[in-house]
Amino acid sequence: MRRLRCTLGLLALAALTASPARADAPPPTPAREAAQTCRPAKRGERFRVDFEAMPLVDVARLVSCVSQMNILLQPSDLGDRTLTLLAPRPVTAAELVDAFRVALHRDKLHLQRSGAYWVVRPL
Repeated sequence: MRRLRCTLGLLALAALTASPARADAPPPTPAREAAQTCRPAKRGERFRVDFEAMPLVDVARLVSCVSQMNILLQPSDLGDRTLTLLAPRPVTAAELVDAFRVALHRDKLHLQRSGAYWVVRPL
C-alpha cells in the first residue's frame, strides 16, 4: 500500500470551503484540493512539507499554487513519477520551490524557463 501524507497549511482551507461529499464523487486528492483552495503564499508564510511518494503532478500543482509559478508538465516524458519532499520545520514558498527543484534534479528532471512558464523536462 502506498502511503501518502501531505500536510500543508494551504490545504487547511479546503475544510472550510469544501462542499458535502457525494457517494458517487471520487475521493479528494491533494491536486483537487489545491485547485479548489489555490492562493499565493503571503510574505513570510510558512508551510509544513511532508510529501511521501506523492505524484509529481500533485507536487507541481501545490508548488505552482503557493509560488504563483506557471508550471507545465509533459506527461509523455515524465511517466508515473513520484516525489518525496520532507522538511523538519515549516518552509517559506521560496524554500518550497528550492526543495522542488532539488527533488526534480535528483530524479533527473529540471525546471526550464519558457516565457511566462516553467517547464518540467528531463535533463
